Amino acid sequence: MTGTGSFRDPGVHAPRLGASVVLWRGGTVLLVKRGKEPLVGHWSLPGGHVEPGEPLEAAEVDSVLDGCWRVRDIVRNILDTTTHRKDTVEAVSVPEAIDAALALVRAQVSHRATILWSPGEVPPASAHRTKLVEVVVNLVVNAGQAFGDNRASQNQIWVRARGDAGEVVIEVEDNGPGMDEATRVRALEPFFTTKEPGQGTGLGLFLSSAIVESLGGTLRIDSEVGQGTRVTVRLPVAHEAPESGVVRCLAPVTTGEVTARARVLVVDDEPEIRRALRRIVGRRHDVALAANGAEAWQCLAAGERFDVVFCDILMPEVTGIELYRALEEAIPEQAARVVFITGGATSEAARVFLEQHDGRVVHKPFRPSEIEATVAALAGSAAEGFDAQRVRPRVAPA
Repeated sequence: MTGTGSFRDPGVHAPRLGASVVLWRGGTVLLVKRGKEPLVGHWSLPGGHVEPGEPLEAAEVDSVLDGCWRVRDIVRNILDTTTHRKDTVEAVSVPEAIDAALALVRAQVSHRATILWSPGEVPPASAHRTKLVEVVVNLVVNAGQAFGDNRASQNQIWVRARGDAGEVVIEVEDNGPGMDEATRVRALEPFFTTKEPGQGTGLGLFLSSAIVESLGGTLRIDSEVGQGTRVTVRLPVAHEAPESGVVRCLAPVTTGEVTARARVLVVDDEPEIRRALRRIVGRRHDVALAANGAEAWQCLAAGERFDVVFCDILMPEVTGIELYRALEEAIPEQAARVVFITGGATSEAARVFLEQHDGRVVHKPFRPSEIEATVAALAGSAAEGFDAQRVRPRVAPA
């Protein structure tokens, strides 16, 4: 595997995020970038560029893989933000919303300023997750645009969140040039901007204020020339627990933890996925494979039982959704063992189904550590009699 030199930029740009994605041409990854930061460079895959038996540099492979994982995380955040269509106000985890926002904008801002954010204990906000992510994106990008393209180590943006007397407070503060009073007063007007052409539309603060007000909150700007700017968002505290696509496991699980040998069924119509899961899981557990829902149903209906069932959603003959619903009716204890593996919903029905079972979804492409920890959590819950409905663990990036 060898690098081919310069980067190309023929992709389609998303103006706000500065994203450009080009996947394949002739077996070569051309470019995946975000803002000015290349995430996956111009790398040729093994083939004509690598002689048989020629060793690959581990550092080069790790670098490309790291870029690929980062691209995956960016795409997931974009999809999560753009497809979360619930318009109702609900309990939202503020740290998770801020994490998602910063994942989208960090590279765009990093050449201008250092973002400082330390998640802590924050009560859930009564809000709309997608809209809250949008607000934080707008505020951080706006703060970053107050700086030039240098001195990033000295330019700082602080993101803070806390509870305060029945409200959730989110602050985005910078040590930039600040605003005079005349500018501060007009900052929330639509299309008002002091930035250079192409640097802003004058809508970020206006839209953020409108969103916050629609959620029953307030947005305040404090600024002085030479002293920086602080934007404070206040939202009502939610009294119910927030829904989360990431569910912490019932007991701590680490990637290297040895668990009792489990029986695992992999249901996927893609041979590459079946082989990959068998390689990951088969080192410590017994693995059976099924190419579609019909094969899996025959196996389960014949009396086979498994501690974990990894099941794709879209498959020929019998889909993952159809298999799961059949198991709910006929073998509910096995339905409780199902974890869905998917590259995303391609229909409204699939999207709604995945939303309803969000705590039991592993997204493709997946890391081995995600699969290993999921098996450990479900196998452990089976051994100890826990409810396995929502036990997918949070797995730190490898």
